[in-house]
Amino acid sequence: MDDVSNFNHGSNVEGFILNFPSAYAYVMPKSYFSGKPLEPVLTIAIRDILAVRSQLDDELVYDVTRTLIENRSQLIQMDDVYSMLETELNGKNFSFPLHQDAMNYLMRDKPSIWVRYSQKIWPFISIIAIIAGMFASIRNRLKRKQRDRIKGFYKDLLDIRKRTMGSDSNKEELIMK
Repeated sequence: MDDVSNFNHGSNVEGFILNFPSAYAYVMPKSYFSGKPLEPVLTIAIRDILAVRSQLDDELVYDVTRTLIENRSQLIQMDDVYSMLETELNGKNFSFPLHQDAMNYLMRDKPSIWVRYSQKIWPFISIIAIIAGMFASIRNRLKRKQRDRIKGFYKDLLDIRKRTMGSDSNKEELIMK
């Protein structure tokens, strides 16, 4: 939110805290999470919300979220306040957006996109299947009509041949008589 050197000198964090008394300033020391951050970060803490400046590295946000969630039981042993740390966050019950990389970590074990959106996608797939079935049915019907016309043509051709063959044999019989 602001440089650590500005703390207690009218920083943005102090201004925010004046407007939101439930918030408090928190300085995340350097190397707090497996060697990260590389320098102290002045943040605002609100219950289990950690707000940071927008220039913070995305990978750091993911790593901090992972570390907090994975070490929750150890953190609770250090301070009971960590028992309020939510691990099942979906972002829909907040009046503020979660950072995308925090959301990425929290949604890592969730169902795939096909499973999540199957109820929305299913009607379109059904409509496509119905239309494909209709086209296949029309195509089969046209092929059957074509086969029937060809059969009819050959049947007529054989009838003509029989009549002409029969008429030749009739002529031969007449000539012989």
